[in-house]
Amino acid sequence: MSDVYRELVIPFFEKNEKANEILKTTNPDSSLYKDNRIVKDVLNLKQKIGENPIFVKEVRDFKNESVLDIAKVAGSLKDTLIEQNIDFEKATKSDWERLINDKIITEDQQINLVKVTEAFRFTGGNSTLTSKLLEKNSLVDIVKYDKDDWKGLIDEAENPEEYASVLVKAAQKKIPKRIFY
Repeated sequence: MSDVYRELVIPFFEKNEKANEILKTTNPDSSLYKDNRIVKDVLNLKQKIGENPIFVKEVRDFKNESVLDIAKVAGSLKDTLIEQNIDFEKATKSDWERLINDKIITEDQQINLVKVTEAFRFTGGNSTLTSKLLEKNSLVDIVKYDKDDWKGLIDEAENPEEYASVLVKAAQKKIPKRIFY
């Protein structure tokens, strides 16, 4: 790690004016110069990236940006929502109320974002499938889907048959048919 730090990180910071200012003001720990671990160990690369504490913010921002893209939120509103540091998948009622009270979003935008977030979570973060799923107007449609219906929507999956089976079970579990009959 010390070689990477000395040969790549420090030169990058020295060449980049803004980065150089950060380097001067943060005064990095001298132990980094002496750290003989390999990068893989420092970054916990044996862990799934979504569960790795080093990448929590980046993963959250990526998911939030995907949700915002699906919800067709763009420009300064998109930037402002990303800056709020809210994980849409874990957002509480008070998080959403704050966004509304601070006049960052409207109630209609909040309803749409929650709907998109729930669909995104349901599909396991599959943006294409989430978009197709949201074209349906009613949860009743989703509950009635069988494996073949789901396979018709699935474009990108290693095993569409297995993915479709998982989605059928998830829809039946999360949205029981008895609610509608």
